[in-house]
Amino acid sequence: SDAESFGMSIAEALSAATPVVVTRTCPWPVVAQARLGAWVDPTPEAMAEALQALLTDPGEARAAGLRGRAHAVATFSPAVVGTAWR
Repeated sequence: SDAESFGMSIAEALSAATPVVVTRTCPWPVVAQARLGAWVDPTPEAMAEALQALLTDPGEARAAGLRGRAHAVATFSPAVVGTAWR
């Protein structure tokens, strides 16, 4: 994406334990910080490199997906969001 204020597809992928590749034009630095996939420059080369890294290391891809799932539950679950809204 060129720019998103949130990116529901990212939250959905993380919830499904799927590692993500997100461009730095989107507000997801946590992807890099928590190793949930890759947060890259918005260039075809950077995106291809990140995808290749995930595809060639299925163990790390699975681990990133599981970290992503844990992050999604801790951040976006109904209990967490409901408490924040209250």
